[in-house]
Amino acid sequence: MAWLQQSDHFDPDRLNDSLNVPVVGIAAETGQHDSGFHQHNMGQLLFTQRGCIKITLANQISILPPTRVAWIPPKTQHRAEMRSSVGSYIFFRL
Repeated sequence: MAWLQQSDHFDPDRLNDSLNVPVVGIAAETGQHDSGFHQHNMGQLLFTQRGCIKITLANQISILPPTRVAWIPPKTQHRAEMRSSVGSYIFFRL
């Protein structure tokens, strides 16, 4: 599993062209962060080990607390916001 720092750029959609695996996982340690609205071509499973993530969809706002998971279906516009240090694992279904 890859480890990302807050300053790293990661585009999971580009993995479809270069990898021949069904799932890719990354670990991330982020501080204050706002992803802005975006979408991925594949589904995304988020798990927070520590801290909370505010997830905004078109008609819904959810808080993902520690030790919980959230599923974001493929091609779903979403935004992730962190206000403090968050340790998370993110899996993409390619």
